[in-house]
Amino acid sequence: MVVLALTRYIPIAEQSFSALLDQCTIDERKSVFAYKHREDQLRSLLAITQLKYCFKTNFEKNITIIKNRYGKPKAVNWAGDISISHSKEWILTGISTHGNIGVDIEDLHPFPLIKGSEIIFLSENELSSFRSIQNRPAALDYLLTIWTLKEAYLKELGSGFIKTNPTSLSFNDRFKNNEECFTYNGLTGVSTLYTYRMDDRNARVSVSISGKVVPRIQFYQINHQSFLDELL
Repeated sequence: MVVLALTRYIPIAEQSFSALLDQCTIDERKSVFAYKHREDQLRSLLAITQLKYCFKTNFEKNITIIKNRYGKPKAVNWAGDISISHSKEWILTGISTHGNIGVDIEDLHPFPLIKGSEIIFLSENELSSFRSIQNRPAALDYLLTIWTLKEAYLKELGSGFIKTNPTSLSFNDRFKNNEECFTYNGLTGVSTLYTYRMDDRNARVSVSISGKVVPRIQFYQINHQSFLDELL
């Protein structure tokens, strides 16, 4: 089973920030303050809080979160896996009961990638396809799709871009047929990947789950204010 939760957050008062922080362990606080800017600290804090809320709601389990040396979060004493992503006002969390999971979300406006940066993460095959796309919105969506898929996949592996060169991965053939779900025989075995554009929210979401058996996925959006009211 996989539980995906999405929140569109709004700024909170310092008193609420401190109250949520008081519910965190020392390791969780270190994760929050690893970010320099307050807005990023808030996103990190809310993501941790959202994960704990989902565990309690779906599995009646209280968890603590630590990170490996590559920054991948891990729920202590949980046989499955977890993943976190945030972009602008969006916070996406993923929980897997079996196997590893990686999630990524990117807001489309403004486009988050710098012009020319495609050469550092697209394979040669993908780069050729990208340069052949004449329609600019379609080209940008192609870039963001590949970016989020690679982010999600490398998060699933637990290494991120630090350990693996993203140009060594290629998902290009899948998008000739506009596949939103496919299997990929990758670095450590087979993974199942999903990607979809949330048109009403101007964002792209990608998920990578280890194995080729498609698990039951529960996806829901959390109301930010109701969520906080319940916790504070």
